[in-house]
Amino acid sequence: LMQTVPLAVSGGLAIYLFGAIGMQGIALMQEHKVSMFDPRNLAVGATIMVVGIGGNIGFDGGFLPIPILQGLFPSGLPAIATAAVLGILINAIFLIFKPAGSE
Repeated sequence: LMQTVPLAVSGGLAIYLFGAIGMQGIALMQEHKVSMFDPRNLAVGATIMVVGIGGNIGFDGGFLPIPILQGLFPSGLPAIATAAVLGILINAIFLIFKPAGSE
């Protein structure tokens, strides 16, 4: 069934879907008054964006070759998954070690 949908239609749907998810995330941050000027939030958000977007642009097919995970992901870990894991790890580190200037 999915192969009957033209590539341009599924590509447009993917762009819309990721845009809608991103806007919901921004609305959620505004609703909870999350300060993106807080160094912790800025570092986590910037890391996620750079790895997620940069990984898709800089690596073939958006797969980051991570040597320790080569057995599980032979072609590499998807950039968006890598960005999510790094965001979680950095956030966990900042819960243990509070950065200077953080609220």
